[in-house]
Amino acid sequence: MIAVKGNKEVKIVDIQKDEYLKLGYTILDEKLKVVAKPFDKSENKAEELGKQIKELAKANEELKAEKEELAKANEELKAEIEKQEKQIKELEKKAAK
Repeated sequence: MIAVKGNKEVKIVDIQKDEYLKLGYTILDEKLKVVAKPFDKSENKAEELGKQIKELAKANEELKAEKEELAKANEELKAEIEKQEKQIKELEKKAAK
């Protein structure tokens, strides 16, 4: 295989193809037929950003669910504190007698 960029030509093996594509080289076979063209950086960037958006949206939903669970647990704990404070007051009254 041959990697071509501008007026540079480099002989490569098949496993180097992706590496040279990322560097902007066009890959040709032995018959000089185009096998692969370099990645369009703007398309790659858009795809990467799209993936990041999906990942962040998922993480955001998970955090919202966790926030709701924590808010419920917080309310339950507040109710428990109130209950225990009432018990303390009752015990204090009994102790004062």
